Parts: sequence; structure tokens; C-alpha cells
Amino acid sequence: MEFSSPNMGLAYIATYLSSVGVKCEILSAPAIMEMNNSRLGSYVRKKNPRIAGFYLISDNLEISLDTAKLMKQKIPEAAFVAGGPLAAALGEKILDYGVFDYVITGEGEFAMKSLYDYITGAVESADHIAGLIYRQDGEKKYGAPISPITDLDSLPFPDLKYMPGQQVFQIVSGRGCPYRCTFCFQAGHGLKFRFRS
Repeated sequence: MEFSSPNMGLAYIATYLSSVGVKCEILSAPAIMEMNNSRLGSYVRKKNPRIAGFYLISDNLEISLDTAKLMKQKIPEAAFVAGGPLAAALGEKILDYGVFDYVITGEGEFAMKSLYDYITGAVESADHIAGLIYRQDGEKKYGAPISPITDLDSLPFPDLKYMPGQQVFQIVSGRGCPYRCTFCFQAGHGLKFRFRS
């Protein structure tokens, strides 16, 4: 199976987190598909991340769940986070799969930094994290209301190191959508169309 382009959402998040001092790595879908379970398990044990994030869309839900379950067996102390369009659309239902500890239902850059600060103990509460859903003491908890990033120029452009070997790149000049299609996750979140300068 081949993918024509890297995941820009993950590249943006990793680049932003790196810019504020958080070490990040992206394990691409093609890289995961080239590994058997044993190799993937060894890889994640060696890396031993504090957080494992997954970009969910309808097309990759099953493989993401399988991969997350395998990884959770190897690194049970890591926090497993779901984001992306399917996480935004399904919200708290993602927690019912029993694999993910946190769901981010909005844009991930600032939310992931806030979640990182919470997981590493730099802040005591996750209540302020926009778009976050999680379980605490068996009860579903919700962070602050979702808040789209209004100043896209505050985000660095994706670092090419997160797209090794890539020869064709997408250019993201804006986010959101001017339309309100009822079948789209963006309609439910009111993510207004925003441009970079």
C-alpha cells in the first residue's frame, strides 16, 4: 500500500512541539505497515515514548486500534492520544474502544503541548485543555470548550525532517472550511476558515 503524501496534521503538531522543546518522532503509516508485530513492539519499547498520538480517520480506524493495542502492551505507562477528523466527529465515543486515554477533538498543536505539560506534571489539571476528553476515576471528563487557532502565523511550517524522502509537498495556506456540510466533522465544531498571511 502506498501513500502519496505525509500526514500534514502530525507534521504540524510535531514541528510545533519541537519548537517548544518537546522531542517528537513520527512513525508513518508505510513504516508501520512494513513492520511485523515483533519489530513494531521492539521499536516502541526502545523508543519508550511518554505519549503515543494517533491521527484517526474512518479509513485507518481498525489499523490504528490494532497498532495502539499492540503498543499499549509494550509501553503500558505511555499516554495514548487520539486526534484527527474521526476523533473530532466521534468525541467521547473514541474512549469506549478502551485503547485511548485522551481524545483531542480540535486542532492539536496547542492542545498537545498543554496535554504534554499535564502528563509530565508541569501542570496539575487538564481541565483547561481545549477540546480534550479523557477518563478520570472511571468518569469521562471534558476540558475547556474547543477554540480554533486564530493566528495561523503563530505556527511554524512543518519541518521537512518529519517527511523524509518526500518529493511532493502540500502547502497549507488556511484551515477550516467556509461551508457547513452536515456530514462533515468541521460543521459541528464551527471551525471558521482562517488564512495564513
